Amino acid sequence: MADDDIRAVESVRDRLGVLATLDGIEVLPLDADEAATVSSFVRPAGGDPVRAHAVWAALRYRAYFLTTEPDRAPSVLADWQVHPIPEDDA
Repeated sequence: MADDDIRAVESVRDRLGVLATLDGIEVLPLDADEAATVSSFVRPAGGDPVRAHAVWAALRYRAYFLTTEPDRAPSVLADWQVHPIPEDDA
C-alpha cells in the first residue's frame, strides 16, 4: 500500500474513532441475519453495500442518513432522513 493510501486509511480510522464516542452515535452490529436483510437494500443503494447498510440502519432505527451526495439518496428514505453534509466535513 502506498504511503498516501496508508495515511488516508489512518485518517478515516481516526475520524471513525472520534465519531463512535459522540452522544447519539451507536456502532451497529452486522451479523449474518442482519446482513441478509441489508442485502435487499444493495440495489436501491446503487450497488454499494456500505450505503445499503446505512440505508437499512436509517430505516430500521428511523435515523438520519448523512451524505455528501443527497441527490443519490435512495428513494426509500423519507425526505426528513436525508441530511447533506459538505464534502470538506466528510
